[in-house]
Amino acid sequence: MTASGFDVEARTSDGGLGVAGLTDELWQQWIPWPDAPRMDATANIAALAHHMCDLAGKLRQSGANDVLLWKLALAAHQAGLPTVLATNATPVSAARYVDTVVEYATWYARQPEFRGSVVGESAADAATVSADPRPIPDEFVDAVVSAGTRCPAISAPRIAAQLMASSGFEPNMLGGDGGQGIAQFRPAVWQRYGTAGQSPWDPMAAIPTLGRAMCGLTEEMSKLAPDPYPVALSTFWLGLVDVQESSSAPDLPNAQEYASRVLQFVDYYAQFLQLGGESTSGNQTSPGANATPSTPAGSVSSAPTSRGPGGGSPPATTVRPGGGAAPSPSVTGYMIWGYQGRCLTVPGGVAKDGVQLEMRDCTGGSGQWWTPADNGSLRSLGMCMDLAGADDADGTNVQLVRCNGGWAQRFAVNSSHDLVNTVAKKCVDVRGWNSASGAKLQLWSCTGGDNQKWFIKY
Repeated sequence: MTASGFDVEARTSDGGLGVAGLTDELWQQWIPWPDAPRMDATANIAALAHHMCDLAGKLRQSGANDVLLWKLALAAHQAGLPTVLATNATPVSAARYVDTVVEYATWYARQPEFRGSVVGESAADAATVSADPRPIPDEFVDAVVSAGTRCPAISAPRIAAQLMASSGFEPNMLGGDGGQGIAQFRPAVWQRYGTAGQSPWDPMAAIPTLGRAMCGLTEEMSKLAPDPYPVALSTFWLGLVDVQESSSAPDLPNAQEYASRVLQFVDYYAQFLQLGGESTSGNQTSPGANATPSTPAGSVSSAPTSRGPGGGSPPATTVRPGGGAAPSPSVTGYMIWGYQGRCLTVPGGVAKDGVQLEMRDCTGGSGQWWTPADNGSLRSLGMCMDLAGADDADGTNVQLVRCNGGWAQRFAVNSSHDLVNTVAKKCVDVRGWNSASGAKLQLWSCTGGDNQKWFIKY
């Protein structure tokens, strides 16, 4: 996209040609098969993939920072490998190019057809890959169930949730931070818990090893924290194996975000009978690819009201941007709609810390789905609805930030259809009764006005 906008006839300012923007020199080096047509899109994409893998391998061999490996490879593609090797950093001349590619990658990672195929260098990026939990692919069900029997602390739903948050069940994923395979094992963790002769790229080896690793880490973290499981998740994501020798548990924000997403998914997988869940209908539902749980995780008992503020109707069947289908039953949570029939939305569907929430036309996009958590927070894209600055004054921005468990992140739609901060006892309000798409949200004393009325739609 950055090189050509998918134009197979594109020509770049540095002499690149085709959809991948490769120079003649790179094309000759990485031509994927003899006599491949110079402007053939499939051949160009294959050549680009080989080139980028080669750059990443050379950077890793040189001792480059694994956390930044993908971005450094992008920089090397743009500015040349020697330039990047000299500093182990992105040169100024390539910064704009790298940022543009990363922005596009983040967008594509949220699209259903690419979910699980792109990962960045942080847990926040991984969250965008696996924003919505989905049933376990049939071929992995037995391995997940078996991995969840190794110790009392690690259940099959926890294993499934961790695989979903790590890779979206993608066994061929290479993370920008060095994670490998379906469980995104870092080399140090695999070396400690893996079996000689096996590979983290083999899901039938990685899944049981994940169970063994998480049992071991949870036991070790019990010395550092009252609830060791979230700390063990953070430790696993960071690729640490000697945390038990330190004086405190890991607390890096990215690792905490990863742990938060795993915990968010556990309730979803706990509903499947083969993973130990309970059925309300008596059906022995399989957790495989063709199954869905009977009730979305985190749902509320009250049915959505058929008519909204001002006598309006709820949104029609939702569609994704570009005309795609509405979210599948595997999507957890609900949409929250209100003034002028628009939906409470994370702008752009991007999990960005501190972005102010808005009212947008209801499309069913990932930034319009909200899931209540056990601690009273409302979550979208793995982050939490929040009061800016933890302020309860009228006019305080309602925003999306990393979940921290604080009082400023406790929200619920009550029986009066107010979306309230349950501690401040004030309402989420459409600022200035703005009827336009993009209207900002704020905290305000509850008035009962239509611009403070909210309705849940599954």
